[in-house]
Amino acid sequence: MTEYKTIEVENQTYILDEATASILMHKIKREFGWVGTVFCDDDIRESIRERRMVDDKEPYTDEQMEEAVAKVMNTRGWYRFMEEWMTEQGWVALDNIIWDEIEYPEIKAEEEEN
Repeated sequence: MTEYKTIEVENQTYILDEATASILMHKIKREFGWVGTVFCDDDIRESIRERRMVDDKEPYTDEQMEEAVAKVMNTRGWYRFMEEWMTEQGWVALDNIIWDEIEYPEIKAEEEEN
């Protein structure tokens, strides 16, 4: 079952499901040349599945998985630390790109030659 949400932006109202919202977000990013990422509950599920497999643990039942996802999503880490960390690392990456491409491209060229 698809859950639709009502999103109000100024005087416009949009009714979207998560799949449509994701497609729209990616198209908007592409149109404006924006970069960045968003994590969602499916990413948590996939990470838990992978982690349990790597640790040689039994997979969670559907109920256990939903409890685990809810637990992660109700943490300060999910709502604050992930965004802060991604922002900080994004600034580091941007600074490195500027360094390589704008400020000191000759150093990058030398490194690529060697």
